[in-house]
Amino acid sequence: MRDDEQFKDFYIKHSDITNSSLYLRKEILKEQNGKENSQNLTDHFYYKVTTTEESKEIEKMKVELVGSFITYELHLQRRKKENGFGIAFKIEKDEEVVDG
Repeated sequence: MRDDEQFKDFYIKHSDITNSSLYLRKEILKEQNGKENSQNLTDHFYYKVTTTEESKEIEKMKVELVGSFITYELHLQRRKKENGFGIAFKIEKDEEVVDG
């Protein structure tokens, strides 16, 4: 997963690869698939992945996990916007005085 890529886009690509492998009769083990999916995430998902792996069995909660990661990503984006510094500029137009 690239740093500029959203989780849902990453998941769609990952699902396409998994589905293609099934079409080619090369089934990926569900447990291996879940672990590889979580290992390919960017660093900002590290704590979320670790907590999820320790508390639940990944292969039994695929849909819940996807929703959880998307929600987490949205929360991170919202926090980033709130912590950003906004700069406002006031534009003043000087009027030229013509004597005449």
